[in-house]
Amino acid sequence: TVSQLRDAIEIKNEIASGNVGSAVIIGAGPIGLEMAEALTELWGIETSVVEIADQILPGLVGRNLASMAQRHMEQNNIQFQLSTQVLRMEGEDRVERVVMENGVLDADLVIIATGVNPNDDLARHAGLEVAPGGGILINEYMQTSDPNIFAGGDCVLIKNLITGKSFYHPSGSLANRQGRVIGTNLAGGKTKFEGAVGTFIIKLFDISVGSVGLSQAKALEEGFNAFSTLVVQFDRAHFYPDKDLMYLELIVDKDTGRVLGMQGLGNRGDGLFARLCSIAPILRFSPTVEELGNLELPYSPPFSAAMDIVNALGNTAENILDRRARVVDPDEFISWWNRRENGATYFLDCRGWGNAKPYVEKFPDFWKHIPQDKLRQHLQQVPRNKPIALICNTGVRSYEAQITLEEAGITKTFNLQGGMAAVKKLGLDPLEDS
Repeated sequence: TVSQLRDAIEIKNEIASGNVGSAVIIGAGPIGLEMAEALTELWGIETSVVEIADQILPGLVGRNLASMAQRHMEQNNIQFQLSTQVLRMEGEDRVERVVMENGVLDADLVIIATGVNPNDDLARHAGLEVAPGGGILINEYMQTSDPNIFAGGDCVLIKNLITGKSFYHPSGSLANRQGRVIGTNLAGGKTKFEGAVGTFIIKLFDISVGSVGLSQAKALEEGFNAFSTLVVQFDRAHFYPDKDLMYLELIVDKDTGRVLGMQGLGNRGDGLFARLCSIAPILRFSPTVEELGNLELPYSPPFSAAMDIVNALGNTAENILDRRARVVDPDEFISWWNRRENGATYFLDCRGWGNAKPYVEKFPDFWKHIPQDKLRQHLQQVPRNKPIALICNTGVRSYEAQITLEEAGITKTFNLQGGMAAVKKLGLDPLEDS
């Protein structure tokens, strides 16, 4: 494990000794993925990650963003075994292999990164109240059940400012802030630590992945009628030379329009960090998608677009709620495409000919093309009796096409969320399908 500094030092010394050629990380959470990156990038160790869930970063990000991050790590020579349980580790004088349900991995080093349990033993022995699942119970002043004893950091449960319930969120940042509150109150003050919404961000080779608030899986688990929307847009003005695509997913309560969380993937710069920081402080106030669409953010081409991706995310979610937009997720779109032979779905590319040409030429019977700005003149070519998957680079022109078709009475349309940019980021580009 890597629960303490001495664990990290021991791992580093073992690697430096030249005894480690292959490693297995058990757990694909943030710590496990960062360890995998370090082993591969710093020391060139052949590294595999084993995860019992069916995606990396389970419970933290949605399946599409998780798949994008996994693909990037695979491109950097990290192997993954998902939906897999470790049965045992074997070896003579040291570990030599990891035995799983579905196979065996050779390993000179095994790191268990399956999460953190709050160390509440001292509190239990002292008779303080602790949660059945672990963690010291405190109030907003960081006082335990004994008002003369304070607790903070990775051993306590805090209030989730979205659900109102207690939750466990170990974080160095939170621990520092809690320490200040405890110090102030010990000195006679009356300062509150009101809770957190839950944030994280990590660097994985050349990308960053992060989250604020609830993922869709967590929101559904908490009883919200949650849905998600995915937007892909440049992190800077579209004409700025150093721009790069960013992928953001918004989690929304369908009944109220309340924003519950946001997850994202970007390059290794600070663009994603900035967007997460813009959302984290307002989640406690139950913002709506309409408010997010109008959120004031600084604008300058080197930093953002005039309509920032955060605003676009709120607007897209509002369009879905108001039924102005019907969408299909990238992975579901590919599922439709893989069943194209049955003729159930009509695939319509709304981009210019330069973008659409290779797809039309490779799949002339299935991949159809009408540019969005020419659609009104060619409505007779569009079927009215079957679902239509609308395709563009990021989802903007295909949404405009959806509005055009809606006005013409063609209503069985579904806009590909994130467009072909999301499909390609997932490694699912039909052009690359052999």
